[in-house]
Amino acid sequence: MAKGLVLARIDDFDAERNLAISADNLRSAELKLRNAREEVLPNLGEKLNEYEVNLRQAERNRDRFTELLAAGGVSKADLEKAEKEYQRALSQYNQQKLELESYSRSGRLADLEYQVSIGRARLDLARRNLENTRIAAPFEGTVLKVDVQPGQKATLATRAFTVIEKAPWELGLYVDQRELPFLKEGLAALVTMDAYPGDRIRGEVSYVCSEVDKEKNTCERRIRLVDPPAFIKPGMAGRAEILAARFEKALALPARFAKTRAGGGTVWRWDGQRAELVPAALKPVGERWVLVEGLEAGTLVLDADAAAAARRLKPGRRVPGPAAAGERCSSVRTRPTSPSGSS
Repeated sequence: MAKGLVLARIDDFDAERNLAISADNLRSAELKLRNAREEVLPNLGEKLNEYEVNLRQAERNRDRFTELLAAGGVSKADLEKAEKEYQRALSQYNQQKLELESYSRSGRLADLEYQVSIGRARLDLARRNLENTRIAAPFEGTVLKVDVQPGQKATLATRAFTVIEKAPWELGLYVDQRELPFLKEGLAALVTMDAYPGDRIRGEVSYVCSEVDKEKNTCERRIRLVDPPAFIKPGMAGRAEILAARFEKALALPARFAKTRAGGGTVWRWDGQRAELVPAALKPVGERWVLVEGLEAGTLVLDADAAAAARRLKPGRRVPGPAAAGERCSSVRTRPTSPSGSS
């Protein structure tokens, strides 16, 4: 599916009709404006020039009759008649000048220009409305589902298609805000999908949230898959381990074996005959691992509640009592490793 491909068409009878009407109205307004600029306005200007010539002629006649009256060549009535002709010519010239200025600046011409502007806006709106009757692909991708049928009545809230963009596969995760110091874009990651736990897929952090969810105290992050296998599908669930930091020759334990008390971190150590809760310096690395200081490599540690009775603990033995009723006391040995933060 290419971007812009028309996937469906909505009944466009009204949109086509409105577009045609808007186009006709705009053509009519533009024709009137062109006629006003090319014919009416020039005619008004020519008429003003004609009245200006008449005014100048009337002015010269009045001045000449004034001189002749002083010399006794004409009567006073002749001068009065010349004066009236001058005033009439002056009045015609002023009226024509006012009409031309009014027409070109704030009168009919300005109104026609406004009508053309409104017509263009309405035509653009009609075109957009017609375009909106075409449901086009917003991006290159694949149609997963068609939710409408030909002839079906639909509203703006009706889902028409479900499409997926052709883009790199990303796994969206939410991690505790305490993990933020370890996370940044570009970190390498290993992804496993719940449906295919045996396949480890290389990835890298492509997004780390800029704002923490205040209700959940979590941060969104995304892992872009590198060379994803063919079985990856939208909606699949998975997990990711992110190489946030590297620690050389460090002792590491799964986080569930580390216990925290008021005095600090502790672990249950098994010496071969009995369990003992011993202090240890713990440093969380991600959600699944902790670095341990204060123990020797190969130490056997137990997974039991910090309040459990030591005499009852034994590797593989069920621990009775309210603190850990029904749980099995599992064990693991400390080992040097290079753990990475994980979620």
